Amino acid sequence: MYKFRVLAVFSNNDNKQSPNSCKFTLKMAPAHMPQAPAAGPVIVKARPVSPKAISITWQYLPVDHAPIEGYFVYHKPYEASDADYKKQTLLGPARSSHLLTELKPNT
Repeated sequence: MYKFRVLAVFSNNDNKQSPNSCKFTLKMAPAHMPQAPAAGPVIVKARPVSPKAISITWQYLPVDHAPIEGYFVYHKPYEASDADYKKQTLLGPARSSHLLTELKPNT
């Protein structure tokens, strides 16, 4: 339960306060847990830009019940173990491409 009071502050310190409010009970709506999307993005293009950089482009059809906040891009040399993935975080739902830089040439 809460009560509130508002105070108007004036430069001459002649502050005026409101009367207390009636008691107020804060009720919380049930938490809505978003559902995971049924399918992830699909890489539609990967093209070399330089010996140390590749541009990747993906498509993703968002669904209403799973809003997008951004993407994670994982990459590793083909021969590396599964534990060797590097992760890059891309914020923003409108992203659909990324430039991977500082890659090892000839891998």
